[in-house]
Amino acid sequence: KPFLLTAWLEERNGLNQVIDATRREYKPDSWTASCVDGPVTQSVYRPQNAEGSSSGPRSVLFATANSINTGYIAMANQMDLCDVFDAASRLGVKRATGEEIDVMPANVLGSQEVSPLTMAAAYAAFAAEGEYCTPVAITKIVDADGNDLEVPSANCHQAISKDVANAVTYALERVLTEGSARQ
Repeated sequence: KPFLLTAWLEERNGLNQVIDATRREYKPDSWTASCVDGPVTQSVYRPQNAEGSSSGPRSVLFATANSINTGYIAMANQMDLCDVFDAASRLGVKRATGEEIDVMPANVLGSQEVSPLTMAAAYAAFAAEGEYCTPVAITKIVDADGNDLEVPSANCHQAISKDVANAVTYALERVLTEGSARQ
């Protein structure tokens, strides 16, 4: 969901924008995915919420704080799914196997396996105002004579804008302060 929120904000949408979180069916031809040849799904997709029954008009901020799947899928249905998965890729998110995440609606909610280290590095980029660093487990290398050798670079770079990263961080903080994880 944070990667969808990233793409949402990059398209100049806002946190206070209202979306319809009502549970409904999405037909295969209702999705846009410019990077995929053919439909992204062959069947009707009817997502549901894991917790509670919050539906109807909700702000994106409320949908984020309360982890409303139906709201997030409504957002995704208004966008090019390729933009969502591009945002995730820029933040280092790949499948645990190293392959790209499949561009499909259910994966907006996180239905494919991703390593905890990958997710930690992506979330760290939000906290670092959009600067993404490839995880490097090595802090020091010495040769047999005790000489320091170069440690592999973390290739830190600005993956998303500071404004978008700060807005995503602000929204994610609401999960803990007023949303589904407040208790």
